[in-house]
Amino acid sequence: SGKGGASSPSSAGGQRFASGVVVLPPGALSLGSVDHGIGTCQPCFYVNTKIGCQYGSSCKYCHSEHPAKNQEVPSRQKRRTCQDFVDEFFEGCLPGGLTPLRIAEADLQRAPGFPHGDEVAGKYCLKLLRIRYKAMGIDLAAEGVGDDEGPPRG
Repeated sequence: SGKGGASSPSSAGGQRFASGVVVLPPGALSLGSVDHGIGTCQPCFYVNTKIGCQYGSSCKYCHSEHPAKNQEVPSRQKRRTCQDFVDEFFEGCLPGGLTPLRIAEADLQRAPGFPHGDEVAGKYCLKLLRIRYKAMGIDLAAEGVGDDEGPPRG
């Protein structure tokens, strides 16, 4: 304990005092940055925006530099085509009940109209299917599927 009152170790390795003061190890920009060196951190979505991260050094997400994710996105027209295709496929699945996501993904890829020759559009269709499943309240982690819909929020 120090002058700021009782302290407790944070889950990320820094010290959080009762006064709200956070003491981080050297080089850590936020609580979430503590594990940056070993690559198990998650980047903060807000740290590099105009307004910045409201949590500052208390943020549970990493404020260190991370390489930008260059996610390819299909053109607007292809996105609309993919959305229509996945909507039609998904609505066709509902009357018989939803199958596990991995089976639905395989079925989607076998469905007439799946963009086999366009890897970007194909990945986009699969992402849309995952979003539909998630919207139905299906736990993707329990299905063994990673959630790749966007960066973590901090």
